[in-house]
Amino acid sequence: MKKNKLIKILILLFSIILGILLYSRYIGTTGLQVIENSIVDEELPSSFEGFKIVQFADIHYGITTSIKDIKKMVNKINELKPDLVIFNGDLFDNSIKISENDINLLKEELYKIDSSINKYAIKGDQDYSNLDAFETIFKYANFTILDNSNELIYYKNIVPIKIVGTSSLIKSKIDYVNAFNILGDENNYFTILLSHEPAIVNEINDYKVNVLFSAHSLGGLVNIPFVGGIIKLEKTDNYLKGYYNTSKMKIYVNSGIGTQDYKFRFNNRPSINLYRLYNN
Repeated sequence: MKKNKLIKILILLFSIILGILLYSRYIGTTGLQVIENSIVDEELPSSFEGFKIVQFADIHYGITTSIKDIKKMVNKINELKPDLVIFNGDLFDNSIKISENDINLLKEELYKIDSSINKYAIKGDQDYSNLDAFETIFKYANFTILDNSNELIYYKNIVPIKIVGTSSLIKSKIDYVNAFNILGDENNYFTILLSHEPAIVNEINDYKVNVLFSAHSLGGLVNIPFVGGIIKLEKTDNYLKGYYNTSKMKIYVNSGIGTQDYKFRFNNRPSINLYRLYNN
């Protein structure tokens, strides 16, 4: 009797584990959530009140993300009617060889993303193995690629905000002087920083940043209740998903759409982020 009971328990445990694995592989990696956040900062120019930003990142195309998923994402972004769209890196994955057909499909779909002001992209560490394809796709799709550079964004008034984009912490040495400086700027603008890896917060000491938008962590891929993400990639530190308020800046980490190294997402569905800016 005891032996039969033990066998039943082992079968039950095996079934639970198998069920979790199958769910994480085939259900957890599908669907698309929209995570909304309000960003309140008294330094934001009043003309940007209600300004909408949509962020997407970490597609890792070809692992668990297909062109069908990209189409759904593009449709969802356009439904949100953003003023600004930002891509925080890792369109590609080092383990996947990108074909000319893949490039053409991605060009055509990302081109369809609409925004009232502009679209910006930065490179993730996995994009450096396909730099030509990355630039071809995003330039065709009318994204401005920020690579240790910045632009001023104007909206309804003469007072702009500044958006800064850096290269990957993992793949290159960031030129912070070039990334932040505008002649006569004096570091006074409300500033949004785009960095693929959230650990950049440890290096930002001499430059003003109000909001950091980051990604790379994939939300830890597997999220256990009361524990959080358990898979920590290089240069994520403990910034895995969501909002973090530090003495330096507000940090928002997008948990991405695809997967890396492991084809699983548990309690962590693919997502894009919608941010609304307010000054009080």
